[in-house]
Amino acid sequence: MEYGLKFIITIFLFVNLFGNEVDNILKTLSKNSATYTLNVTLATKIKDIKYKKIDFNTEKIKTDTDFVHYFFELVSLKQQLKSIPKKIDELQKKLNLLQNSTNPTDKLQSIYYTKLIKNMNLKLNEIDKNFNNWEKLLYQTMNNIDFNVKIAKNNIKKLNIKLIQNKEEFEKLNINLQRWELINNKINISTTMQYIKINSKIQKKIYQNILKNKLIIWFYKLKHKNKEVFSEDNELVDLANHIDKKLS
Repeated sequence: MEYGLKFIITIFLFVNLFGNEVDNILKTLSKNSATYTLNVTLATKIKDIKYKKIDFNTEKIKTDTDFVHYFFELVSLKQQLKSIPKKIDELQKKLNLLQNSTNPTDKLQSIYYTKLIKNMNLKLNEIDKNFNNWEKLLYQTMNNIDFNVKIAKNNIKKLNIKLIQNKEEFEKLNINLQRWELINNKINISTTMQYIKINSKIQKKIYQNILKNKLIIWFYKLKHKNKEVFSEDNELVDLANHIDKKLS
């Protein structure tokens, strides 16, 4: 059977199957029940779960920033090949605990977990089937992209200035936090911690933009077969790891 047809039929089957079962469970519930609102919410969430095919259309790539965006998408998809099976295992454990229950809420939650698992498997299969092709298409697209090194370098300079300012602000906030902790001023402690969280999010965004602009320069060198790409890729990976681990 052609993959696309199999894909559509599978979605149709399990959406309709669970849709009917959810409606049947809801019919048995009393509106005066303490869990009625919870069950209706669960039912709505179940019906809202629909698989959306991955839109990895390299024809949309027109600029160097588009290219970097799709590069990150590709990296994310590669990571999901490892992370999705773990999530499926976690959900399956929860599902196993609920499977023999006759409680309506447990039944609905079982359907919810089952649909999530099916969706994840569909996504896993789609990534596994198409990843190598997406990778080739993105690489081929590089030849048609003008990587503007001058703008990227100028952006990095501006972002580094913002980063210095952000770090100075972060240090001031931490000093203020220590002061409020000394006198146990809970209101100001809470407010300052919120500011620190906001500051950290801004810092992460700055680092991400620095990385994106450095990638534009790196892809320019790769396109023009500059040997520096072999020594600079580790620096980019280190920066990405710093963003992912220390700033998450």
